[in-house]
Amino acid sequence: MTEANQHSKFGSLICDESGNVIALYGKVRLGDRVTWLRRKHGSGSHDDQFQIGQAYQVCFIYPSNGDVELQGPKPGITTRAGDEEYRKVQQTA
Repeated sequence: MTEANQHSKFGSLICDESGNVIALYGKVRLGDRVTWLRRKHGSGSHDDQFQIGQAYQVCFIYPSNGDVELQGPKPGITTRAGDEEYRKVQQTA
């Protein structure tokens, strides 16, 4: 993490050298596993493929608002999740 990122606001975007969003500061990074809580607003076309309480991998972070895209149980199946629709899986030692 660079010096600038050490002083970032919780949830702010962290980008790589190419400008691609790779993390939300202090929250999640690409590749992290998060627990799907449930859809709070609207609906997604693949919501029925995601089980509440199951862990899914973050495969994209939207630069516009910090929503994450979760990789579903099958290739090509993803869903967008807002801040209240997931929580990071805690790592155990």
